Amino acid sequence: MRRLGVFSNPGNILTPPDIPPQVIARLQTLALDDLILHFQPILLLRDPGRIALELLVRFRSPELAAVETGTVVRWVNNLGLGHRLDRLVLQRLGEVHQAWRELGHLAQRIDYISVNIGAGSLATPERQQALISELQSQRVDPALFRLELAEMTAMDLVAPEVDEVRTVSQRLIEELNFKLLVDDFGSGLSNYRRLCEAWYDTIKLDVQLVRGISGSLRLQTFVGSLIQAVHGFGRAVVAEGVELQDDLETLLQLGIDAVQGYLIAPALSWRDVEAFLVESPWLSSDPRELLAAGSRSGEDEPAAASSLGAGLSPLPVNVPMERYVLRHWSTLRSFEEVVLLYVNELCGWGLDVLRLSLAFLPTQEEVDCTQYIWYSQRPHEVESKRMQRDFLQTVQHRESVLHHIATRDPMYRLCFLDEVNSSFSFLENLRQLGASDYLGLRLSSRGISTPVLSICLRGEQRFAAEQVGKIENLSHLLSILFHAFECERASRLSLMDSLTLLPNRRSFDSRIRAEVVAAATVQAPISLILIDVDRFKLVNDRLGHAHGDNCLTQVAALLKGQLLRQGDIVARLGGEEFGVILAHTDHQAATMIAERLRQAVATARLRHPAPVNGDGLTISLGLASWAPQDGVELNLDRLLQTADDCLYAAKRAGRDRLVTATLVTPPDERGGTP
Repeated sequence: MRRLGVFSNPGNILTPPDIPPQVIARLQTLALDDLILHFQPILLLRDPGRIALELLVRFRSPELAAVETGTVVRWVNNLGLGHRLDRLVLQRLGEVHQAWRELGHLAQRIDYISVNIGAGSLATPERQQALISELQSQRVDPALFRLELAEMTAMDLVAPEVDEVRTVSQRLIEELNFKLLVDDFGSGLSNYRRLCEAWYDTIKLDVQLVRGISGSLRLQTFVGSLIQAVHGFGRAVVAEGVELQDDLETLLQLGIDAVQGYLIAPALSWRDVEAFLVESPWLSSDPRELLAAGSRSGEDEPAAASSLGAGLSPLPVNVPMERYVLRHWSTLRSFEEVVLLYVNELCGWGLDVLRLSLAFLPTQEEVDCTQYIWYSQRPHEVESKRMQRDFLQTVQHRESVLHHIATRDPMYRLCFLDEVNSSFSFLENLRQLGASDYLGLRLSSRGISTPVLSICLRGEQRFAAEQVGKIENLSHLLSILFHAFECERASRLSLMDSLTLLPNRRSFDSRIRAEVVAAATVQAPISLILIDVDRFKLVNDRLGHAHGDNCLTQVAALLKGQLLRQGDIVARLGGEEFGVILAHTDHQAATMIAERLRQAVATARLRHPAPVNGDGLTISLGLASWAPQDGVELNLDRLLQTADDCLYAAKRAGRDRLVTATLVTPPDERGGTP
């Protein structure tokens, strides 16, 4: 994409001869009203149903509007005015933020809005400081807006003669807490050592690395390895200039995180952005998520309902299945639904499918074997099988056709109509069920497992050669989608306590760190509650661990049910310990909430062999709060320690009670609630 500014010499600049004099005069007097803001959607493949936007500038005056925008931007930079143009754009972000708020529920579909910052605004330490001051004075929200820097600019040093370590991107992140995108990556002399060490959140591939990638094996190899490397740093990759469906499918196979280009949408006015959020076929059409149902284009009209997959939306006419899965990702509940869609697709080709299986055979010891199987006898169901890894060592598996495909022959075909016998007993069983043709494929692996797909036809049908090719291409792409789905689920599970389904300790630690930083930044109060179930060891010892687990699950539900604000979080920290984070909550309000938590558990009268209050299971709570007016610096370790001290004070005082403190309250003056 075109940048709003590139490198400019802050000294005296000779007037370029190719710029008309009247244009020079107009550019030197640019004002806020001379700019028209447009926005190009970025489809977030890892966050289905949501987009990002890149802010692009257009010019209102006739003498500038008549010229291609890129030419005008080049003139601006040649005149050394890029930093002034950037400043005008930043001054318009307030109205963009207000327009975003006015979207109401639709605003949740926009993850961020990126703003290009040219090298002219970052050419010297003084210019960098001026940019930082402008962003701070305009109160630009880093939660909504992100900054885009050209590749060379982002990796330049702040002041080469003074600071030989810190880059421009590092300075912006440290001083502003904005997330950064490296724009047009691959368009300059890329320094891969600097890429490894640079401070950034997202790489945007230049259009020259994207256009025509489906037809270039060398480009696919290079871009694929680059995406894998950036993912290894924990960062994301966006592809710019996506205009062809084939290029999109190739990028999906390579693991791209987001795409931007005319295939998704051109640059739009803000009014058109709102329409895009409602009507675009790239986004979910779930009416619960939209303010109004959007009209669909002709290619998205639903086909006649299939006899398969009851309860699923039928595949649209002429829409590739992989695009449909991508578009409706957020509404698909499991692999089983995707398998049903696959069977629907095959039946749409006129194939009479007897059985379809997709198995994931692990390549790592801690991963179990998973297999999803569809039978024609149960057309609305998909059987899900999970086997321990030791199953793969059994004779039954090692002599199976599944093992043969995974380890020896990547494609195995047996047409029963030719009356050829098989050495695999499973295939002979399929023959007895009326199978006519069997196709097994080893799909592309992402290192965690080896996917194996098998499809069996019945009656008198055979696979045509072109159908085998289509199945192979479609299956390889879907294996990538399955892998992404599994990674997303694994990511969620890694932050969740499997028993209570609350956030776990890892999630809690990450959230409390973020909330403390946020509270200190915006000078807003914050409170932390640590909770311990009283005498819980007796529950496990006398009533059994099953009853203990049931108690913990019920306590978790009771605590969660008392937190009424969406931003409040309760997590299981381990064993019988829980933690509650209350952002933007002062000590008085937090005390009321904590007491409500205590009473909710006590009132439930959960069975306990030796209850503190004689009625049932109880909890002890320690509350620590901080407010900016208290006159003490907010410190995470001190907040945690204060809450922990209060918790143990509550337990020493007899349990089933709340003890509270602020960060300035002396230890001997802490308050308690019976």
